[in-house]
Amino acid sequence: MIVLKNIKKMSKIEFKGECKGIQLTKRGENDSHIMVSILTEDDEDWFIDEKNKFSSYWIDDLINQLQKAKLFINTQEPDIYEDKQYGFKFKENE
Repeated sequence: MIVLKNIKKMSKIEFKGECKGIQLTKRGENDSHIMVSILTEDDEDWFIDEKNKFSSYWIDDLINQLQKAKLFINTQEPDIYEDKQYGFKFKENE
């Protein structure tokens, strides 16, 4: 559970995994609508693509599309390199 204090002063919160994260920000200085941005980590630096910021209204749509993508990916071939799985690769045409 996340407990937020002084919510009126809050303008940004981040949730970071190993490589991907989410940043929540206010839409504007006088607009507290929550905007969502996807973060990407590379060599311990975090990057954000401001062009892909979207309204929190669409968070459920993003989650649904990610779940569909995961279901599809899990039907594909494991990508094995030196006896370790690194994600998946598309199945070759039979």
